[in-house]
Amino acid sequence: MTPCPKTSLPTGTKLARGNPTRLRLLELIAEFFCLRPKDAAELLRNRGITESDARSVRRTLSILHRDGFLCRLNLGCGCGGANYVYGLSDMVLPKILLLASCSQER
Repeated sequence: MTPCPKTSLPTGTKLARGNPTRLRLLELIAEFFCLRPKDAAELLRNRGITESDARSVRRTLSILHRDGFLCRLNLGCGCGGANYVYGLSDMVLPKILLLASCSQER
């Protein structure tokens, strides 16, 4: 996958219990449009991931989804399990688009 030009959240964006990992995950999803948890963990860690890494990223993505920053699509799985893909929600998307339009005007 190739990312789009660098985007980040506007400085005024408030994250409940925000931390650098959550902000970085939102930036990664803004760059790649949507990500699976495994892909997000690999990009976040910059190395091969362990089960602990994958679990931590799944939990963080779940929290961001619960708080309304991400939308989640269940692609399903042949074995009946869940296979999620995460993207930015409508709450965050206008802020990212506004940021992108401002950077293009420069």
